[in-house]
Amino acid sequence: MLSTVLGALLPIVVTILLGFVAAWHHDFNEKQASTLNRMVLLYAVPMGLFAGTVSTPRNVLSQDIPLVIALCAAIIGGNAVMFPVGRFAFRATLSVSALAALAVSAPAVPFVGPAVLGDLFGKASAVPIGIASLLILRWFRSLFSFLRWMRNNNLRSERACHRTQKTQSLAMLSLPPCSSRR
Repeated sequence: MLSTVLGALLPIVVTILLGFVAAWHHDFNEKQASTLNRMVLLYAVPMGLFAGTVSTPRNVLSQDIPLVIALCAAIIGGNAVMFPVGRFAFRATLSVSALAALAVSAPAVPFVGPAVLGDLFGKASAVPIGIASLLILRWFRSLFSFLRWMRNNNLRSERACHRTQKTQSLAMLSLPPCSSRR
């Protein structure tokens, strides 16, 4: 059991340590690290998940339908519970509530899943990792883009309202006093 866990987690720990050493020696600048992260997340992870899902037999895929439903219910349900808690119970802003709900309800499956679950469960882990990744990266991305759009529209309308009030205040200040208007 210990060898299985170490075999799954040791490559991640070594990779993180190599990243710290590279940053300490200034081997990469911020732009290069950003490019490397983008390449891995846009190309390597999706291709690995696609290859694992395609190589999974159809009967195994059909057996995973209850797991897919449970994953969807857990991730979406967790977000549906945590977002209102952050927004109304803690009186956080819309963006802070959304980030808190994301942190609680969306695990790091797309990033850590292939390394850990792939080593522990082999090809059988490709379907849950793929479904959770799609759900988190696509559904939440759309949801939070919509919330950001709403926040930006609210800010624009607040700014417009503030400008109107400011203009009205300035107009009132420029008028002569009532006694001298006669």
